[in-house]
Amino acid sequence: MNYSIKPVLRVFWQHARKYKLALFFAMFFQIGERVIDTIVPLYIKQLFDIIASTGLSSDIVMHKALLLLGTLAILFCVAWVSRRASQIANIYLQPHVMTSLVHSAFVYLEGHSYKFFTNNFAGSLVRRINRLARSFEIIADQILFVYTPFFIRFPIIIFVLYRRHWFLGTVFIVWLFLFLVAQYVVTRWKQKYNIMLAAKDSETTGVLSDSISNITTVHSFAGEKKENALVDAVIAGLQKLRLRTWYIDEVVGAVQGLLFIILEVGLLYITIRLWKSGVATVGDFALVQVYVIQSFESVWSLGQTMRKSYEAIADAQEMVDILN
Repeated sequence: MNYSIKPVLRVFWQHARKYKLALFFAMFFQIGERVIDTIVPLYIKQLFDIIASTGLSSDIVMHKALLLLGTLAILFCVAWVSRRASQIANIYLQPHVMTSLVHSAFVYLEGHSYKFFTNNFAGSLVRRINRLARSFEIIADQILFVYTPFFIRFPIIIFVLYRRHWFLGTVFIVWLFLFLVAQYVVTRWKQKYNIMLAAKDSETTGVLSDSISNITTVHSFAGEKKENALVDAVIAGLQKLRLRTWYIDEVVGAVQGLLFIILEVGLLYITIRLWKSGVATVGDFALVQVYVIQSFESVWSLGQTMRKSYEAIADAQEMVDILN
């Protein structure tokens, strides 16, 4: 079994590039929204610093605070428009590509030999075609809403934290590097189980489809016990693989949660020390907290998405292997 993701992504790109304009707008407006989301905490920091300032009159503080609030409102509206535009482009893109994938897969299968169809369950082939289209939908959503925001957001966060103090930026980037390396290693290791699970799921669908299609024959020859034993064995194997992959996911999720606690407590502790030294301001606490929350959302989503991406690749792999 080929574990490479490149053949699957190559097939997806061959069909997605037919709709380059929709793809461009979906990515462009998604990037715009994420840039705005990441610079908003800088204005929140300024707002807290102004409110906490003691050397200005209340009227001046109010005036500056309202100006910042108005700026934040404009940024929020621009981000909202960008998200809607990205969604509309994405809504146009995905159904067209999924239809193209299903059509191409069916046309290719239609030209296969008689021997190929006798060696493969019809139900399994139908499931593989549907999985190919479904896998594209999953991968496209993850690229647009998880991977792209991650690669846009984190360089900005690292830059801002370094500008505030080099130690904040260093701690964050070291934590992020270790987290991503661990996540990648675990995900790659688990991929073999994802592929085994996808294959067993297709086998189960094929066995169930064949049994139901031939139910009259089974009754005619009193083969219920034999057929039940065959179905039970396949379902038991599927259950075993599901339990294994789900337990692995739970362990990984628990470790991720612990790493986030370490990051949040660590960065806030460093900020407290910097505040005591007169380097950090009250607004820096808000800045760090918002960035920690954004990091939590992005990296947690990334961890979940990497696993789901490999599961989707494994689902599509069976059909791509036939196409190749």
